[in-house]
Amino acid sequence: MEMVLEGISRGVGMDRVLFAMLTPDRKLLKARYTVGWDAIKLKQEFSFDVLPESANVFRYLLETGEAIYVDSHSPYNIRIMVTESVKEIVDDAPFFAMPIKVAGRTIGIFYADRKPSKRELNEELYSSFKHFCQQAMLGIAHISARH
Repeated sequence: MEMVLEGISRGVGMDRVLFAMLTPDRKLLKARYTVGWDAIKLKQEFSFDVLPESANVFRYLLETGEAIYVDSHSPYNIRIMVTESVKEIVDDAPFFAMPIKVAGRTIGIFYADRKPSKRELNEELYSSFKHFCQQAMLGIAHISARH
C-alpha cells in the first residue's frame, strides 16, 4: 500500500497522501498508511466519524462511491460538508479523495492534497490521481480474491 501512496505522491506530485480504512464497526474512517509531509502527524489526526448522522465530506464520499475534487469552485453542497473537524486536517486546501471498493463493498478511501506547499490542483492531476487509485483497487481486489 505504501508503494501505491508513493506512486500518487511522486507520480501525481502530491504533498500528502493517505489510505484510510473504515473500522470493523464501520463507524470511523481512520488513516492506516500515509506518505509525504507530516505523514506521522496526518496519520494520527485523520480520523472521522462516518455514521449516518455525520454530515461530512468523507461520509458523503463513502455514500456516493464517487471520487471527489474539493476546492473553492466545488458546488456549495460539497463545500459545506468540509466541516470544522475536516478543516483541522485540510484547512482550506484543495484535495482529492476516492473511495476504495473491494468485492462491491467500500473499505476506505485514498486522499491527497498539496496543503504544505500550497501548489494548485487541476483536472489533469485529478485524472491521474483517479487512475492510480483505480489501479490500486484492481491490485487489492486481485489480492483479496486469492485469500
